[in-house]
Amino acid sequence: MEEFENLQVSWELDDTIDSCFISKEDKEIFDKYHLYNKFKLHLHPHPWYGNIKDPEIVVLAINPSYARNSDELDSEVYKEIFISNLQMFNKNRGAYLFNEEINGINNIPFKYSSVSEWWEKVFEEIVTDENGNLKDNDFLNSFNKKVGIFNLIGYHSANSTNLNCNGIKELNTVKNTVKYIEKLMNDEDKIFIFVWGKALWEKIGKLKIPEDTKCFVINDGNYRNKYIKNAKNKKLINIITKIIRSKE
Repeated sequence: MEEFENLQVSWELDDTIDSCFISKEDKEIFDKYHLYNKFKLHLHPHPWYGNIKDPEIVVLAINPSYARNSDELDSEVYKEIFISNLQMFNKNRGAYLFNEEINGINNIPFKYSSVSEWWEKVFEEIVTDENGNLKDNDFLNSFNKKVGIFNLIGYHSANSTNLNCNGIKELNTVKNTVKYIEKLMNDEDKIFIFVWGKALWEKIGKLKIPEDTKCFVINDGNYRNKYIKNAKNKKLINIITKIIRSKE
């Protein structure tokens, strides 16, 4: 699939800048629009996770956040893992969020990062008992196999209020992400869930959503879902749980 390959190529990192992780194809735009102060570029980009080649459920957000304590620690401890996540296209998947092994395939231990912890908290009532012990490993395996998670912008930022600025929409990584998602949307059997930022996908990315797309919106705005237990995240839990179990 051309769109898939183009997205892969666009996330090859520029190795000419020390301690700064930028796509080779994005560097010219970063220079032109002085975008370096918009993002935490010393952190490894997180453009995707999970099943990125043929997901049944596609979860969409805008970009990874920045929390000093957890993200700085993750960057040091899981450096090789995050780099591997960017290179997982040769296996048609990004890093799985849960479990070290699935269907005999060894998983890089991405589950110990703050990203996986966020998702584990989302589903903790489903997959753990009152003592915190795992009770539904089948659900996590199904999540790994069926869900692909994509950020419109793969770079970390401390806030989301300054993302709609000159230059962002010209980043090749953004353009190729949108083209790939639009390609996936041509499959009427796939289900799309906007965790947050649907308006920015349409405004920044110029995403065109076909009328017959099976699309759920948890948060249409340009602010992140910080609180796991709020009503909107309950909606996310219910949607994904119902879909995954209906397909088991």
